[in-house]
Amino acid sequence: MKAKNLHKILVCICFAVLILSCNKDEEDTTTNSNNEDADITLQIGSSYGGGVIAYIYQNGDSGYLSGQTHGIVVAPTDQAEFSEWGCFGSFIGCGSTSIGAGVENTNSIVANCSEIGIAARLCANLNSNGFSDWYLPSKNELSAIMNNRSTINTALSSIGGVSLDPSAVYWSSSESSSSKAFCYYTAFNTVESKDKDFSFMVRAIRSF
Repeated sequence: MKAKNLHKILVCICFAVLILSCNKDEEDTTTNSNNEDADITLQIGSSYGGGVIAYIYQNGDSGYLSGQTHGIVVAPTDQAEFSEWGCFGSFIGCGSTSIGAGVENTNSIVANCSEIGIAARLCANLNSNGFSDWYLPSKNELSAIMNNRSTINTALSSIGGVSLDPSAVYWSSSESSSSKAFCYYTAFNTVESKDKDFSFMVRAIRSF
């Protein structure tokens, strides 16, 4: 009788250990589900996802998930030194400036502006380092990237990339009117609204 009871106890203990082990494996899978390589430290300046991590999503950002690390990767090189935003005089309707809005803005521009060689289309057509989901950053995404420019440029240099130009103007995907869109002046660390037919630099980003 005692042997039977002992056997039952051992079976129960083994079953409990098995359940706990399965739950732990599920937790680990969930935690690391966003990582291409669990050994990589996901932080600003890390080489990851086809470029360099330029921003980590914060609570309140679109794309933020508690307990996980997600953010923005900047492409290793510029996509153009001189490119127009496009469709001067036409209101596209991509005025969102928030972090997370860049991809939707880009898709809207590409769908509603047929001009070739424009900033958004250059980003949308980019296929670099195994990734093809690049887009033109929104106003706030571009500002967030530029705030981390020193760390990003150091990292870009280490992987043979091209630094964000310290004295250039970069387009965002955020439209301010039918004739103007937002851009970032790196020399002055300011955001301006300029004519869409001006030619500025372009740097693509993607989310991870």
